[in-house]
Amino acid sequence: MFNYQIFVVVFLHLNQMCLFSFASEHSGHLKPFGSSGPFEQIDQLTKQFPDPILFFNNYVSKSRPVVFRQVLTDDPLLVLWNDDEQLSELFFNNQDIVHVETRKKENRQQDILEITMNEFLQRYQNEELYLVEEVPSLLR
Repeated sequence: MFNYQIFVVVFLHLNQMCLFSFASEHSGHLKPFGSSGPFEQIDQLTKQFPDPILFFNNYVSKSRPVVFRQVLTDDPLLVLWNDDEQLSELFFNNQDIVHVETRKKENRQQDILEITMNEFLQRYQNEELYLVEEVPSLLR
């Protein structure tokens, strides 16, 4: 007759032995994610983008991560994107259509408006309108 209690005890004992064996081989096992090293140093570039060839040779071709900090703070075009009036002027004569939802929560039955970007910029502050479009081609 098969004894389930003995089976469970033996199974649990073997399971613990396997976990102990596995944990001893891998230093980060059963520790919080990211708590064990070795850690790779990630370069941080500030204030400006590097030369494209240097960027490619030092990061892209070597698949090395890099963090850019404050590289767009002096970009003259950035100011255009922070002000609705300037954006409206930019899109004033543009007739490209964008898709706009009328509710924040997604609902497959809601109306999807097709309007110009300029019209969206004039209306979105006072109505429940949400742009569900890629970056318009004029801004790309």
